[in-house]
Amino acid sequence: MSEELYERMAQSIIEGEKEIAVELATKAIELNIHPLDAIAKGFVVGVNYIGRAHV
Repeated sequence: MSEELYERMAQSIIEGEKEIAVELATKAIELNIHPLDAIAKGFVVGVNYIGRAHV
C-alpha cells in the first residue's frame, strides 16, 4: 500500500493537484506512515521530476 501511495503523491505534485496532495498526506498520517517517508518517497519524487523537466 505504501508504494502505491508514494506514487500517487508524486503524481499529485507532477499534475499540480494540491487538493489531492493534501488528501494523500492526510491518508499517510492515518496509515501511520512516518511524515519524512511520505515527503522523501512521495512528494519529493514529484518535485524532482518537475525540476528535471524544466532544466
